Amino acid sequence: MNNTQRGFGFLHILAIILVIGLGAAYWKYTSKQEAGRAAFVAAEEADKRRKSDEEADRKLKAEIERKEFEARAEAEMRKSEFAKSFQLLDGLRLRWVDAFKIASVTARISLAQPVANLQSIRRETVALMVPSCLVSAKGSLVSGMDMSIEGFMAFMGNSSNGEIVAKPYFSGAEKAFKEYVEKANDCKFLVSAPPR
Repeated sequence: MNNTQRGFGFLHILAIILVIGLGAAYWKYTSKQEAGRAAFVAAEEADKRRKSDEEADRKLKAEIERKEFEARAEAEMRKSEFAKSFQLLDGLRLRWVDAFKIASVTARISLAQPVANLQSIRRETVALMVPSCLVSAKGSLVSGMDMSIEGFMAFMGNSSNGEIVAKPYFSGAEKAFKEYVEKANDCKFLVSAPPR
């Protein structure tokens, strides 16, 4: 008797189940491998982003520190420039005050030389280069000098009532000199303010 069976037998079914089982196991194994690879790649990407963010933060901090340093250096330079210019400008003002005192007590007939000295100090003041915040203060100082010189000229040119004619000039000069002090102090305050 021939025991060959035709169709599907038990062994065929068992082989199919075994192939399906192996395929399912292989699919599950490759899925886990893919998930592991995806997690590994995601972790690497996250690490790269973290390192990139840290580098960007470090660069940003370095840039902020550089800008702060430059701002402090610029503020120190402005203070130094102001101090030098103010010292020169105020030195001219002090020379002016001394020359003005001499001119104020000089007889009308001898005033030419003291007034020439005042004009010389005024020219030095006009020629002095100052930082932008002292320009207005310097303008007030020069204006006061101009009015004082005009007052002396009016006094010298009018022998009968020279003091009366000169008085408005000297009053205007006094006001201009007060403005100089106020503006110079404002500039000093601005320069010494901390940088933003």
